Amino acid sequence: MPTISIFYGIVIAMYFRDVQRNHLPHIHARYQNANAVFAIEDGCLLDGEFPPNKTRLVQAWIEIHREDLQADWALAVAGEEPLHIAPLLLRRFNKDNAMLIDVLSVQPQADNRLLLEFENGEWRVFDMTPLLAQKPWIRIKSSALFNRAFVENGTVAWPGNIDIAPETLYDLSTPVRQ
Repeated sequence: MPTISIFYGIVIAMYFRDVQRNHLPHIHARYQNANAVFAIEDGCLLDGEFPPNKTRLVQAWIEIHREDLQADWALAVAGEEPLHIAPLLLRRFNKDNAMLIDVLSVQPQADNRLLLEFENGEWRVFDMTPLLAQKPWIRIKSSALFNRAFVENGTVAWPGNIDIAPETLYDLSTPVRQ
């Protein structure tokens, strides 16, 4: 089953020649232990169960990418592999109504720096050294804990409910030269 998109923990797939079970053009969505089938035409839940909040995300994604999904469906019916489709990106704004740019991936570096990929396609480096002497980040000063950084809700976080605002990461980081 080819995965065509992943967003907010939801995996979207399209089976090759999957027209016997569900005759309508559709996608398969998986989130944790929930599995469901959604119609491409209107986002209707055709089969399975899915959390209501995740159902709304899938339906919004279908609405945005309906033409791409129809093209992928034609490929799948013809026995060809469907193409990857961009994930759903929800725009968030700060109190000044400036758009926040989410972090997509983080790679901790040996020198207390974070290599960050942002949703706008930029790669930037953020130096955590000054923050590691302050609360709450002092708790992740050891490289073993620092290296456990992960992306959660569009920003970088660590175990123990430690995170840093995405606007801080973006504003105080430097672009990586390509």
